[in-house]
Amino acid sequence: MKRYFVALLLSWVSMFPSTGTFGQQTSFKVLAFYSTKAEPDHVLFAEGALKFFSGLSAKNNFTFDSTSNWDDMNDFNLGKYQVVVWLNDEPSKA
Repeated sequence: MKRYFVALLLSWVSMFPSTGTFGQQTSFKVLAFYSTKAEPDHVLFAEGALKFFSGLSAKNNFTFDSTSNWDDMNDFNLGKYQVVVWLNDEPSKA
């Protein structure tokens, strides 16, 4: 399932060409949620994905933000992003 989301995001990112122009506005914004309190393999996956997408965003002119604070999942904050990714966990049920 996680591979599907990564593949989907990568295919979407590939639609936006990399221009490398200094000072150009980013084409879209991505927010990734992750947890450090998940199973160790899932934490390693998230750490690798964070590094990968950070590098990809720099090369392809989009903003990649990440957070482990699930309180950031609210209308005000999510309204700033066009893509939201859950890397390795889900919001806790209150």
